[in-house]
Amino acid sequence: MKKNQFMRVLFFISVLFTQACKENNETVPSNEAQLEREEILIPTSIYNGEKNLKISNEGIDPIVIEKEVLFETLAKSIAKMMPDKEFRKLLKEEANKKFDGDYDILVKNLLNDNKFVSKLNKVLANDGKGKIEKIVLDNPRLNISIPLHSTSWDYDKKQLIVAAWRNEKFPYLNAYDSKGNSFQLSQEIDPDVPVVVIGFNERVNDNGDLVMDNNANLPIKNSSSLRILNAPAGINMTHQNAGVLNVYWDDLPSETGYEIWRSTGGIYTKIANLPQNSNSYLETNLTPNVRYYYQIRGIQNGTPLAWSSPVTTVAAERTNGEQLKLKRMKFVDEASLDAVEKWASGAPEIRLRVSKGNPTNSNVEVLTFGKYEPTNRSDIRGTWWNKDEIIFNNWAINFYSTVATFTWKEEDWNSFVTFKINGKYEQKVGAGSIQIGGEVTFNNNPGSGNIGSSTDVIFWQPKTLTYETGGFQWEFY
Repeated sequence: MKKNQFMRVLFFISVLFTQACKENNETVPSNEAQLEREEILIPTSIYNGEKNLKISNEGIDPIVIEKEVLFETLAKSIAKMMPDKEFRKLLKEEANKKFDGDYDILVKNLLNDNKFVSKLNKVLANDGKGKIEKIVLDNPRLNISIPLHSTSWDYDKKQLIVAAWRNEKFPYLNAYDSKGNSFQLSQEIDPDVPVVVIGFNERVNDNGDLVMDNNANLPIKNSSSLRILNAPAGINMTHQNAGVLNVYWDDLPSETGYEIWRSTGGIYTKIANLPQNSNSYLETNLTPNVRYYYQIRGIQNGTPLAWSSPVTTVAAERTNGEQLKLKRMKFVDEASLDAVEKWASGAPEIRLRVSKGNPTNSNVEVLTFGKYEPTNRSDIRGTWWNKDEIIFNNWAINFYSTVATFTWKEEDWNSFVTFKINGKYEQKVGAGSIQIGGEVTFNNNPGSGNIGSSTDVIFWQPKTLTYETGGFQWEFY
């Protein structure tokens, strides 16, 4: 009897324990279960074109290119905060305040919210990205927006994906959800659900203060209201001493200073602030054989103005005005020499013409050197033939420019031909390139044997470079 009573008590306790567990499971779901119940809203406006496009940055503010990297970083971090309902509530409430007339949230205005700052800093720390206070200090215009469908967003049950703003040259924005998935949203099609966008606020200045239209008492866009002066015109650059470049431009009429920004092909960095009425900047201690890019902009009472066009060139080992002297030459093998002069004609007779052009395509200047004729074919076949010859006693680039085009010919006494030679120049404005700047015609001139093709010798190329065309090589001192 006692045994039966004991078994009934044990059964009763087990039923109570099972029921308690069931109730606990129903009232305290796990975080994973919570996520399963919350829907992540994904727009249907997914970009279906080519991914990983290579888009030219020409004409885009270098500061914009730099900040797009920041926007991507923060979009990924803020997406990780989407499971936090308090955070979602904060986003909706702040966006709907429309402090600037749009559904924008200036991150600077959230720094007094200790919970927000603490949570975001924890995510940023895990991502190795520093603290939001420092990011906002460096970027007072940093903005979170919900540009569409903000008022209809059910933040209680629905998460949003977070996109990073990009310039309009790109057909899509990169976006991220809380689970680490990435999406490409078309810039041409409005999303059909709300999306969070990380970018810069258009209606505040560089201190993060609203720019107001005093007549209408409404915020106005920074991009149109503050950039009231033209970009600096006449920008260009020149080489000075080795590793020294001078950037110059036309002074703007009413600026109060200038900023100089530089890049080596990636993100631009501000390297100098100049006083009012400046029109040049000399930079020293640059690394030879490295290409540098510069852009400048005026400042008007603390407000940045429009960017200049970029200018670029390569820092040189040479000093402006130093000598350019031919050292030696050779044909690399018998076949290369035979292509110019057969053995039955003996040693080659070599003539060199050096030309320079200009942007106006006129007045191509040509210097003629030679004839160079070794005693024997073997002196120049597969072995260096030393031939000291001063090409420029003073390579002054304000006169000769930075590009000297070398045209080599083998001259036969009984062969007179008509041929043309191009002059070239370096276009430093824009992406940097060597351009044809006119041509000159030689009539009834000996020189039927072309030695390779015309070759550009550029001021900033390494001094020790071996030049080659058609199996013919030469070097300078």
